[in-house]
Amino acid sequence: MKETIQEKIDRNKKEDLAEMHHYIYELKILEKKTKIKLGIDWDKAINRTLRAISEIYKKRKNKKCDN
Repeated sequence: MKETIQEKIDRNKKEDLAEMHHYIYELKILEKKTKIKLGIDWDKAINRTLRAISEIYKKRKNKKCDN
């Protein structure tokens, strides 16, 4: 089965968001170790990336259920 353009876009978005989520955790750890405040609301940043990733999964799941 050939991947559609939208599926490619969704997959790339998911990969980018997962990478961003990883970097958010890395920055949070770095902030703790160095005691330099970056002024970022970590919980909000983490929740936003997780929410965006789950939205992509929901879209994909709903699309498969419709077929």
